[in-house]
Amino acid sequence: MLTAVYAPILRSDPAAASPELASAPAPVSDALYARLFLASRGVSLLMATGFLLAVFLTGRAVAGETAALFAVALVLTMPPVVFYAKLANLDVPSLFWWAVSLVWLVRLLKGHRLVDYALFAATAVCAVCTKDQTYGLYVLVIPWILWSRARHEGQPGFAGAVRAAGRREPLVAAALGVFLFAALHNLVWNLDGFRAHIALITGSASQDFREFTGDVSGHLSLLAHSMANLGFSLGWPAFAVCLVGVASAIRRRGEWPPLSLLIPAASYYLFFLSIVLYSYDRFVLPIAVLLAFFGGAVLARAWAAGTTARTGVVLLLAYGLGRCVSLDLAMANDARYAAEAWLKEHASPPAVVAPVGPLEYLPRMAGLEARPLGPSLARLEKVKPRFLVVNADYAERADPGTGEHELYSGLESGGFGYEHTFAHRFDSPWLLLRTQDLLDRPGAFVRSNIGKVNPEIRIYERTRGKVGP
Repeated sequence: MLTAVYAPILRSDPAAASPELASAPAPVSDALYARLFLASRGVSLLMATGFLLAVFLTGRAVAGETAALFAVALVLTMPPVVFYAKLANLDVPSLFWWAVSLVWLVRLLKGHRLVDYALFAATAVCAVCTKDQTYGLYVLVIPWILWSRARHEGQPGFAGAVRAAGRREPLVAAALGVFLFAALHNLVWNLDGFRAHIALITGSASQDFREFTGDVSGHLSLLAHSMANLGFSLGWPAFAVCLVGVASAIRRRGEWPPLSLLIPAASYYLFFLSIVLYSYDRFVLPIAVLLAFFGGAVLARAWAAGTTARTGVVLLLAYGLGRCVSLDLAMANDARYAAEAWLKEHASPPAVVAPVGPLEYLPRMAGLEARPLGPSLARLEKVKPRFLVVNADYAERADPGTGEHELYSGLESGGFGYEHTFAHRFDSPWLLLRTQDLLDRPGAFVRSNIGKVNPEIRIYERTRGKVGP
């Protein structure tokens, strides 16, 4: 999809379309990169819209139109959804394909038609090939489908499910899924690349981030953090409403939405989260979406109960909307924009500006005499820049006793010949969500990349010729 979107943009750029670039790839210009990035974000926005539509279609099928609208409202007011819908990464595209597969899954379970099997298999494979972790959502769904098929044929039980696996529809779906998986991963011409990919996601890409041990204590900690991430994602009032909906489904068997709708959630937790043993808010989004169907049913009943209950529904959704608007304001007024404006006014060439730390966490340096500076005192003494630019939130993460920590703390105390000349973080008393509350600090229960939005940016200016203690 991105290749199709990028193609006309690349063709319109003479440098990117030149034969020389094709034979000897070189970095694209900042302007071209920005256009590609915006195109990627456009794809995310479109897929986020399709994701919400799929949530509505599933909700309408399992709980009715009013409940479906409230389920969409709960999903739409989750800050991680609003955040990732604006980015150029895989979270929203994978949610899109999974949500579309959920539409076909519900249809499949009702009628067991071949077309529903085929479309479910195709969209499920697209979800897994977009972001590997979505495989966890389907592990227990497969026996669920076979059990449902056995009941549909009037032969419930384990033996009936085994026989159902040999029916034409499941076999066609399985064959289509294997073919699409092989095609999308390019297994025929790039088997080594696929093996390297598997080695990466089962190795450093997961094990290096592991937070919890595999014993009982570790799994209890994982559960507590996952619940905290769900509470943050949905908002604690909405999370409570969703749990009420689940409790109602348990108490009143046969009520819609059916409790079995949580099978993908249980599958995902058991076969992904409990294996990787770490949790972020974006990791629990599929579970939050499934809970939203139950919350939507509760809100629909409350809406039908009268004016007082409707007021509570409006307040709950207004709170969620306020959190998302707060996030939008933090993104639109990110402190890095203010820092860029300050640097443009005060640090024009030939003044040397040194961004300290990872560039992706810092203001852009276009038009400046910028010399990136690793967190090293030796490098500081060699370059002697006039201005140093630091992400104070990132600096907090430096381990005590390291050279990185020494540099950051020394700058803050004014011991290296630099003084504090600029510090900014956007804030407002009206914000219902503050990104600084989500910083990656020891002991934090909620883990979110939203904490990287609107960091405090500090700029230091050299006050004397000698650099050093």
